Amino acid sequence: TKTLWLVLSIVLILALIFPIVQTVIFISSQDANAALTPQEHLDAGLKYMEVDEYNLALGEFTQAIDSDPDFLDAYFERGILYQLAGEAGIANAHFTLVIRRDPDNAEAYYHRGQTYLALGDLLGQASQNADAAVQFDSLIEPGPLLNISAKEVQPAVMQIEDINLDVENNDTNSPAEKELSQIELDRETQVVNPFQRALEDFTQAIEHKPDYTDAYFMRAYLVLNAGNFNQAIDDLTQVIAVTPENTAAYGLRGQAYYQLDRYTAAVDDLSKVIEQGDASVDVYFYRGSSYFFLGEDALAVQDWTAALAIDMPQFLYPSEMRVWSGW
Repeated sequence: TKTLWLVLSIVLILALIFPIVQTVIFISSQDANAALTPQEHLDAGLKYMEVDEYNLALGEFTQAIDSDPDFLDAYFERGILYQLAGEAGIANAHFTLVIRRDPDNAEAYYHRGQTYLALGDLLGQASQNADAAVQFDSLIEPGPLLNISAKEVQPAVMQIEDINLDVENNDTNSPAEKELSQIELDRETQVVNPFQRALEDFTQAIEHKPDYTDAYFMRAYLVLNAGNFNQAIDDLTQVIAVTPENTAAYGLRGQAYYQLDRYTAAVDDLSKVIEQGDASVDVYFYRGSSYFFLGEDALAVQDWTAALAIDMPQFLYPSEMRVWSGW
């Protein structure tokens, strides 16, 4: 009986002490975290991102910004985080702030261009609804981080803070108030084409970083879809010169050659994609169509059959549809 009473007493004491110990440890960790420099918060956030702990990374980037409102690296990385989470609008706002403070930042231009593409896709989806009246600027609004972590973590509950736009200025109105007024004016007077904005940003990224192959590729993708095939070929040639193993670049350049009736060059590029086992329905279709115009009917049929085994080609030009329907 005495032994049982002793055991129960120990258990009771531990039960009373344990919450106190937990509280002390928590407070100590909070104090230690508060003592971190902005750079240390940024580094901690990057480490969390490496292990897919995105919500914890959000907290670290936010603390870095709270500690130093002019810490552009923290804004940039938090923008990357929102971009990964599918929050293109708020990511765009982050990259815009970085560009305003650092107009030579090629990475910020590139990633903002990516967000414009995402926002353009959202507008396209909205326009399919006859009742939709979505303006581009309405998409650039603060939003919570989506839970994109592969691991189970607590959902983010933080809203993004107002971005600090303070700069030295002797005028009576604060820079933030002027910035807000200008944004409202822009919303009332401009119709924004997100794809054009993306093209401009990729171009800026290239101007500030001439060997930026990712920016060349994305600009080529845009101009190809806009029908500027020569520009697409030039940009993709730059990509291939630096990354000759880039089958996606060969695939797009092959399609551009096809549109310019340069069928032999198209076959050469598209064959490289197929040889690497990365062929899509479009690659087989365009190579087959190139063979068709080169008079190689048997090879054309072979490629078209391979394309159909994958899927029906989508978004074909009228001339391509005639070739396909006449087969």
